[in-house]
Amino acid sequence: MGLQKSLAFRKKEMYLYMSLFFNAFLLAMIISDYVLTVGHENSTAVTSNWTLAILSIHVASYFLWLLGFIYANHAKIPIFKRLAIWTGVINAVTFFLRIVFLFAFIDYRPEAFSAE
Repeated sequence: MGLQKSLAFRKKEMYLYMSLFFNAFLLAMIISDYVLTVGHENSTAVTSNWTLAILSIHVASYFLWLLGFIYANHAKIPIFKRLAIWTGVINAVTFFLRIVFLFAFIDYRPEAFSAE
């Protein structure tokens, strides 16, 4: 009975791990966009064609974090709670960096997405 409960909780831990994986991917995409836009002045290689998909991944990451945070608080495991809090902070920072990037370099984007 105890092993089955432990395995059920392990499945619930996956929500935070998946959120962290999405955050790592999103952070890598932000860094890539920044380097290509500023360093190489190459606006065709950025993820502007994938903006909706990128923002959808942000939403999925927030949803997974929320589920993981709820299960971490319910489990009352201190390390898991801290992981949940830090995952939420990383989620917020990654989303904030994406929004700042989108607004800071809006003139570098293709005409279909231009502010004018």
